[in-house]
Amino acid sequence: MKKMLLSCTAHFACIVMCVMLLAGCFLSGCTISAKKRAEMRIGLVVEGKSGDGGVYDAARSGLKGIETRYGVKTAEYECCNDTEALAEKIKTAAEESDVVFVVGNNASLTALDAASNYGSVKFICYIDNIPERSIPQNVHLIAFCFEKAMFIGGYIAASMTQTGIIGGLTEQSFSDELMTYFNAGAVYVRENIESVSFKYESTDGRKRIKEKAYDVFDSGADVVLTTVSNDNSLRAAARETRNFLIEIDYMKNVYSSDELLCRIVFDIEQSIIDTAALLFTSSDWEGGLSSKLDISTEYLIIDYTAAVSKFYISDELRQEIDKVILDVNDGSIRIEPQGEA
Repeated sequence: MKKMLLSCTAHFACIVMCVMLLAGCFLSGCTISAKKRAEMRIGLVVEGKSGDGGVYDAARSGLKGIETRYGVKTAEYECCNDTEALAEKIKTAAEESDVVFVVGNNASLTALDAASNYGSVKFICYIDNIPERSIPQNVHLIAFCFEKAMFIGGYIAASMTQTGIIGGLTEQSFSDELMTYFNAGAVYVRENIESVSFKYESTDGRKRIKEKAYDVFDSGADVVLTTVSNDNSLRAAARETRNFLIEIDYMKNVYSSDELLCRIVFDIEQSIIDTAALLFTSSDWEGGLSSKLDISTEYLIIDYTAAVSKFYISDELRQEIDKVILDVNDGSIRIEPQGEA
């Protein structure tokens, strides 16, 4: 792949202050005193377990941030991807907490089902998609809105490919429909682009993931968007084949890598900390609502800091990407799926 120059810029984000994102949705009122905060207990239920290097570790960092900054008591409840344990963990967290953060699709749906049994407990649930069902008044859903991010990822991939083939390597549970937004971003750049998609299981080890990465690269794709993050085996496959990655991740701080063009980061850690801060400035709650973390907020960013992308992406292309993000956010570019889901 031809390498191009880039001026060193840390990252960009279309900033909308977190107060505007969530405060207007469900919080208002007077400040909760430090004494009352010290009496509060905040729980975190994660569908998987810590140590994943991704969303669950990021959520855990958010919980630790709350504890450190505000002096509240916190507790973690790991479900270890055991669906039978979800209901019991939600029940235990609700019985022991005033506020429960829930991370994971199945865990959030379980919390929705159980929330009415714990009317005095506030649930903040992070989920991929807002379900078409009523939301209990003590629940606020926060969705990871991938559509715009995937469009931008496709735009970057199509702008950088030399073979005319781009790819996706995503977890089995990652919606096929989301890849159509990746394709839409690519087609916006060039109509004759070819896109290939491969899946891996969450239980696949590094050796298996590396094998699947080779499958993607062997198909001709030289820029691949992946939900495998911070994985040395995947990056090694890209490096050995002289190809490049765009990673979707939830962790902000990772080491630099020659194979990375950029990372699409959902900053769940900061979202959890800021949401808690809003809770502490209010004695009122308006639930039954939902919010989205998308590229129009500071909680979803296109991050170049972990990439050595100054060697690959030109100043001109960076300016084009910035312009496309603005056009996507203000509706000048209308995002529609492209290809089969």
